[in-house]
Amino acid sequence: MKIRGLSSFRSARNAMLLEIIAGGAGIVLVFALSHAQASGHESYQNDPYNVPFMVTTRVYEMRAKPGSYKDVTDQLFKLRSTNFVDEEKIISNFAKVFPGFDFALLKSSRLRVNRTSKGTILNIGKNQNRSFDLVHSGANSPGVGNKPGTTLVIEANLTVGRPEAISYGIQTVEAEDGMTYFFSPPKLKFGPADYALFMRPGVPAKSFEGYDRFLVVAVSVELVEKQLPARSLDATQSVELQNAATKKVAPDVSADVRALGLKGKVSAQVEIGLDGRVTHAIIENSTLPEMNAAVIAAVRQWEFPTKSFEASKKPVKASLVFDFTQTASNAQGAQGNSSSSN
Repeated sequence: MKIRGLSSFRSARNAMLLEIIAGGAGIVLVFALSHAQASGHESYQNDPYNVPFMVTTRVYEMRAKPGSYKDVTDQLFKLRSTNFVDEEKIISNFAKVFPGFDFALLKSSRLRVNRTSKGTILNIGKNQNRSFDLVHSGANSPGVGNKPGTTLVIEANLTVGRPEAISYGIQTVEAEDGMTYFFSPPKLKFGPADYALFMRPGVPAKSFEGYDRFLVVAVSVELVEKQLPARSLDATQSVELQNAATKKVAPDVSADVRALGLKGKVSAQVEIGLDGRVTHAIIENSTLPEMNAAVIAAVRQWEFPTKSFEASKKPVKASLVFDFTQTASNAQGAQGNSSSSN
């Protein structure tokens, strides 16, 4: 089914999201109306038709030399979220549908989306009074049988110092649990100046010359909120584990990064097996995407003391942070040096 357009109607009294989908069978109207507000007998928060759901949104830069790639379209793709647990696998999936581009994650965030008129916002770039945002809105759809479905609307908007936003792309999906949907808004094409202004403030635009850049938005859906694994470490615990590593391999800083004097931080989420070795690795957030691949290659070689797993007998998920803001030739851990190999 090809999505042709979307209209959203919002008011203070009812939450309605109306999507117009043109398919082979004609026009289908799908809307969500707050049952609680329509009846007036129960609070909006207790509305059984307003059960929130979770999404994990990842924003990647996609770059290529001018004239070396095919035109980017607004086609929507989907994969099972199990294909989004390793960075190399994610990049490989993107390369199949966007040939000729290089990819690197900029930002990711786990968000709660309500089935209301008020969207959940993830800022992806800001400069003074101008802001690029991804707005996630949820609504009920007819579904199957007596079970309502879930419509997810993702808008890429530019706000320029006023409430009204300029839309650079809208995608509407009939969301399924455990699926990831990704697309690239073709209108969000960044030249060197705009990319530096919004995505890499403080870095000269000349550092990004020679490439066209787009964004890839990937949204993983959890219709039923899943509990994080018991052994997911918080920021403080992750720092302690990072400092306690028995083998540390420094990311290899490329000559281009050194020459341009680029700086930033890269955070990688790793899963560590009972033998103390890294089994999965994915970039969480990055202000230096040129170093993402090097960070993944390095953390896959890290090892940790097995005593960390003796009590629970469960793998551990932790975030390893590499700080490249001090010098372009050395990666500092969140506390202390992470560039040695023991």
